[in-house]
Amino acid sequence: MARQNQIQDAAIEALTTISDAAAAATNVVAVAAAEAVRVKALNDSMSSEDHDSLVELKVLVVGIKTDIKELTDGTAQRITQLEDNKLDIKNSYRELYKIPVDETMKEQGGRIKDLENKVNTWAGGLVILQFTIGLFLWFLGNK
Repeated sequence: MARQNQIQDAAIEALTTISDAAAAATNVVAVAAAEAVRVKALNDSMSSEDHDSLVELKVLVVGIKTDIKELTDGTAQRITQLEDNKLDIKNSYRELYKIPVDETMKEQGGRIKDLENKVNTWAGGLVILQFTIGLFLWFLGNK
């Protein structure tokens, strides 16, 4: 059960990481878009500075590219770590079920043994009672 909780926690952590990365990427793209609009407005108002605006835009795109790469690398690393720590199907029975099943089987084995002993005791008592009653009726019939 603890291993399942670990898997669930890891999945939640992965989802949080991916959500954070997506939010950060959205933020980076929004900032870049706003900057692009500003640069476009500058281009429209001052066409003589086209070259400078293009250089600024190129710097912004390179920055966006770097930020997205960093986000991707971090997310990929976390996903790799989650995959390394996942529970394999081969180990799942031993990890999740073997101990509780063995304990239950041992407990039920004890209960069955106790029940067998009680049934044998009662059956023996009933055989003795039947023999005693038969013997009593035989004596009554022979008198």
